[in-house]
Amino acid sequence: MNADDPLLEQWRSLHDQGALDLRVMANVGMESSAELVWDWANGLLRENKHKAACYEATPEWFAQGRP
Repeated sequence: MNADDPLLEQWRSLHDQGALDLRVMANVGMESSAELVWDWANGLLRENKHKAACYEATPEWFAQGRP
């Protein structure tokens, strides 16, 4: 949830009741969300400077354009 969401207190109440797992971010845009996922995944990886990989893909639906 964006930190400035006008319903943030309601979201927090639902979190406190166990209805959802709330994460509050300063910005929930695509760039910030990608950074959040990267930081989470990077913490799980156990690589060293001798191992590296890069994966890049364009989703099929995006490559084809609009339906």
